[in-house]
Amino acid sequence: MNPPLKVDGVSARRRSGTWTQPLGTLVLSLLSLGMGVAPAVAKPKLPVVARPLPAAEVPAMTTPMSLEQATAGLPGTGPLQAELELFSDSKPLGTIHCQLLSDKAPLAVAQFVGLARGVRPWKEPRSQKWVQRPLYENNLVHRVIAGQLLQAGDPLCTGDASCSGMAGSGDPGFAIPDELRPELRFDRPGVLAWANRGPGTSGSQFVITEKELPWLDGRHTIFGLCQDQALIEQVTHVEFSARDMPKVAIVIKRINITRQGAGAATARGPRAKK
Repeated sequence: MNPPLKVDGVSARRRSGTWTQPLGTLVLSLLSLGMGVAPAVAKPKLPVVARPLPAAEVPAMTTPMSLEQATAGLPGTGPLQAELELFSDSKPLGTIHCQLLSDKAPLAVAQFVGLARGVRPWKEPRSQKWVQRPLYENNLVHRVIAGQLLQAGDPLCTGDASCSGMAGSGDPGFAIPDELRPELRFDRPGVLAWANRGPGTSGSQFVITEKELPWLDGRHTIFGLCQDQALIEQVTHVEFSARDMPKVAIVIKRINITRQGAGAATARGPRAKK
C-alpha cells in the first residue's frame, strides 16, 4: 500500500486505484533559483535589498491587504491575471497563465497579488524582519506529486534552492481567513488554491492541480483557474526526492500580474528600497 498523500493540511491514501478521505497532513512546495548574471562589460547591479519595516508598522502588516491596495497602479480595469514564469536548470521552461477569481475570493487574490508585486509586506523567515519585495521571485517549486499537483510559495524557498532543509514549513508571518465557496471545487485541472495547515492558516504557499481532487473540496481556498495543462503535467512528473522535492530545481522566476487587455510592463509594484 502506498503512503498517505500529503497536500498541506489534507491527506489521502490510495486503495485499489482510488483515493479515500485524508489521514495525514498535506503540504507541497516550490523553490527558487538565482538571478541572471550581468554582462561583463556592464557595471554589476547591486541586489535588491528588502526594506525592513519599522516596528510600529508590524501590527498592521498581519492584517489582510485589500484588493484595492494590492492592485494600486495596475493599468486597465479587466479581470486580474497571473503569469508564472518557470525556469529549470537556468533555462525557460514555460509560463502558466491563470485567471484570478477576485469576485469569488477577494482576500486570497489580494494577498497573492500583493506578494507577487512586492507591495504586501511579509516576514523574512531567516532574519525575522518584515520586508517589502516580491516573495515569489526566484521561488522554488518545492514539492510535486505526479498526477495530482505542484506546490510553491514557501518563503524559505525564495532565493534558496535548499529551503534551509525545511521545505514546506515556512510562512509569510501572517494568515488570512478562508474563503470557501460551494460553487468552487477541485473538479477540473488547473485549480489554483492556497495550501494550509488547517482552517484559517493560509499564507503564501499555493498549489496548482493537475487533475480533479475532490477530497480537497471545502478545505482549501480556491482563487484562480490556470491553463497550460501540458506544462503543469511536465512539472508534476519530474523526478523527485523522497520528500517530493524535484531533483532538478524548478523555479518561479517571477509572477507577473496584469489585467485582461492591459500589458505586463507595469504589472509589478514599486521596487523595494534600502
